[in-house]
Amino acid sequence: MNILDLSYEILLYIFKKLQNFDVLHSLLGSNRKLDAIVCDRILTQSIDFTRLVSNEKTKKIFDEFCAQILPRIHRNIQCLKIDPCWLESILDTRQLNNLHRLQDRKSTRLNSSH
Repeated sequence: MNILDLSYEILLYIFKKLQNFDVLHSLLGSNRKLDAIVCDRILTQSIDFTRLVSNEKTKKIFDEFCAQILPRIHRNIQCLKIDPCWLESILDTRQLNNLHRLQDRKSTRLNSSH
């Protein structure tokens, strides 16, 4: 059995158990079925960047995420969990129209209103 033989619902259930940043970075662009699933609003309404370690390799991955993935999911993102070191880069994208909440590593909520 191939992973693509699993139903949309089962794959969505599996992907919800994983870190959405990793799922998006690893699977987006691999094929249409996986693209549809990993871009689902359920997986993309809250993105967690707090596990990222600040180094050159991670910065490159993060920059690619901002340039290639964020434009595809920006309408779904309502909450970002982000370390302050990444904040400037992500806000520079100016594509987060539906962002309502920022949350830092210490779980401090920073609300925004439109």
